[in-house]
Amino acid sequence: EIELKTATENDAQLWDRIIDSSSQGTLFHTWKWLKIAEKYTGTRLYPILGLKGTVVIGILPVFFMKKYGISSAFSPPPSTAIPYLGPVIENYENYKQSKKESMDKHFQRSVDSYLFSELNCGFVSLSLTAGHDPRPYKWAGYQLDPIFDYHIDISKDITTIWQNMDANLKGHIKRTEKNGISIEDGSKNDLIDIFHSLERRYREQKRAVTVSEDYLTTLFDAFSPAKLKVVVAKQ
Repeated sequence: EIELKTATENDAQLWDRIIDSSSQGTLFHTWKWLKIAEKYTGTRLYPILGLKGTVVIGILPVFFMKKYGISSAFSPPPSTAIPYLGPVIENYENYKQSKKESMDKHFQRSVDSYLFSELNCGFVSLSLTAGHDPRPYKWAGYQLDPIFDYHIDISKDITTIWQNMDANLKGHIKRTEKNGISIEDGSKNDLIDIFHSLERRYREQKRAVTVSEDYLTTLFDAFSPAKLKVVVAKQ
C-alpha cells in the first residue's frame, strides 16, 4: 500500500532530493519552479508525497483548479510552457523492470484514488516525462496521446556528438559560421526582447502568447545562469 500526503515548505529539501535521485526528475519538478508556476497560474499546488511506511518512494506535483463547476487537476498546469511533469519515483533507474512496473501501477492507483475521491476531480491531465511507462494509465481508462522527440547524450565528447548529428543539421551549423553569425548567452533584457518579438509574431497569426513576461523574468531571476539560459544569435 502507498499512502499519500501533501508536502509542506518543510519538505522542500526532501522533495528536491528525490527529484535529483531519479532519471524521471526535471527542473520543472523542483520546488522553486512549482511554486512560481502556482503563483502565475491562479491554481492551487498539491505537492503529493507517496510513502511506503515512513519512507518516501515518489512524488507528484498536481495543480488544482475549479472552473465552470468542474474540478480539474493538471500536471503540468496550462499556460506555463512546461512540456512535461507528472510523477517521479525515487531511484527509478536502479530497480528491476518488474519492480518498476509494480511501483508505477500501485503509485498510479493511489494517486487516482486521491484525485477522484479526495479532490473530487472531474478531469485529470498528466504529461509524463520521457521513458515513463504509460500502461498503468491506459489500464485505468485514461486517453493516451503519445508525443515523440529526440534525445542527444551531451555527456559524450564534442567530436562524438558532431559525428552523430544529422547531415542537414551539420550543414545549417556550417552555413551559420560562414555567414558570421555567433551564438551567445543572452541577458534578462534579451529575454524581454525575445518575448516582445514573440508577442508581435503571434498577433500577426491572430494567436496569443499564453505565458506572461513577469512569469518568464521571475524564472530567469530564480534559475539563471546555473539552470536556465537565454540563447541569442547575433550577426
